[in-house]
Amino acid sequence: MSNEVFYDSPEAAQQVTVTCWKSRTGALFDSEETARNDGATHRKCESCKSAIAKTQFYCEGCQKRQAVERQLARDSAIRELRVADVSLATARAEWLRDPQSQFPPNPAQYAAAALEAIIAADCTAPDKACPRCGNRH
Repeated sequence: MSNEVFYDSPEAAQQVTVTCWKSRTGALFDSEETARNDGATHRKCESCKSAIAKTQFYCEGCQKRQAVERQLARDSAIRELRVADVSLATARAEWLRDPQSQFPPNPAQYAAAALEAIIAADCTAPDKACPRCGNRH
């Protein structure tokens, strides 16, 4: 036996109240965050909190400052590599003079350390995900 429900029956439909968020553009959303994101045209810079376009994370000044900081970090990493390279050359020269001295550093470990230093210098790039942790810093 089926339960028949007619058009004019109170069981056919009932009125419910739904809460939603309406963005500035007129779209309806179930979450306040989504509605605010849709309706906003600007956001605050993640560094200095000044107003910027909604599609950016940092203002132009902070982007330039971070670019300079990344370049300084790269330059520092390169200087460290040069110092390490000189140390490696010195260690090998000493080992060639005296084979009983400590064995020179492994070039593969040296290359891995060099790559890690360069990646660490790029870790704070605002326009891409960090290669180590996958987050934007």
